[in-house]
Parts: sequence; C-alpha cells; structure tokens
Amino acid sequence: MKPTPLMLAAMVALRVDNIGDTCPAWIASADRKCGKPRALGFLCARHDKVARRTWDARTAVEAARSERYATDRAILAPMKRARLADVEAEIARREPSAPLDRAAYTGNVHPSIARRPHLTDTNVSRMAALHREADQLRAWLKEDS
Repeated sequence: MKPTPLMLAAMVALRVDNIGDTCPAWIASADRKCGKPRALGFLCARHDKVARRTWDARTAVEAARSERYATDRAILAPMKRARLADVEAEIARREPSAPLDRAAYTGNVHPSIARRPHLTDTNVSRMAALHREADQLRAWLKEDS
C-alpha cells in the first residue's frame, strides 16, 4: 500500500488536523515544530524522507508479524480441532441420556440412571465451561477458514 501525504504527515507530526503552509513535523530534540515550507505533500523534503523510512520500517514489521501469525495459525489449527473433538466427546458423555424422561411418565427411574447424578453443581459448572470452550474453539476455527 502506497502511503498518502496525510499518512506520511501522521508518522512525524503530533497533529495533522490544522496544517498550514509549513511542515508540521515535531522535532523532539528542539521541542518544537519544524516550520519549514512544505515541499512534498504536507511535509518538507527532510521530514518526508524520514516519514517514508518510518513507513517502510513499520510496513516490514507488519508483514513479518502477518507471516508469523499465519504460520502460528497453521500449526495450531490441528491442535484446536483435536481439542474441540475432545470437548464435544466429553459434553456428549456428561449429558443426561434419554431414559430420564421415563420418570416423568411412570415415576420409575432405572437404578443405573438414579446412581448417576446429572444435576450436581460440579457437573453443571463443568458443562458450562465445556460449552464455553467449545464455542471459543469453533469461533477460532471459523476465523481460520
């Protein structure tokens, strides 16, 4: 992306909203604005060169960061898919099974079901945590696609 004159001015100036006929670049060592006549865009020739160097350096850093981000995502994606499969398997294992409805009609609950407490505080909080983690993993993997 080629920088516009306003983008370049933003690299070296404190404020770019009220630019007059002079260079708005801030000189930190002198604690003042440049004040030379504008030559290229909004800046004098010297500060235009400084702004372009800064722009190029930041563009290179951003390109390296994007490349590293893509590499990290490619490495993490299989791990995240495997974790999502584990979480979904645990959710399926912890969810109450269908025969619990039998108690609503007959009042009888099979002893094997009665021994499995489904609505304990621990199970409910664990299920909430698992669903939250599954949602986060799905969002991450959807973002990856």
